[in-house]
Amino acid sequence: MVPRIPVEVPAEQTEALARRLRVLGDVTRLQMLDLLTQQDVPLCVCDITNVFPLHQPTISHHLRLLREEGLIASEKRGVWSYYRATDEGARVLALVRDVL
Repeated sequence: MVPRIPVEVPAEQTEALARRLRVLGDVTRLQMLDLLTQQDVPLCVCDITNVFPLHQPTISHHLRLLREEGLIASEKRGVWSYYRATDEGARVLALVRDVL
């Protein structure tokens, strides 16, 4: 018989962690978060698109995933969206760097 081992972390926390790790498990998204943490002002999506060898819809998809996890924030200015790293995004990126 296999002994029953209690799980100390609530399921909703482990699910949130797994979701965040999936978002951060992509090279492009990590690079985007790194880029945004280095900026003093928000970057236009058009500027971010120029940095990566991807099309704008793919860039927007990656940015949406980062935003949904609270790692970046956006604001609309006319037809363009501008992005910045949140404090949580900067903290999480620092933690990821510590793992390396």
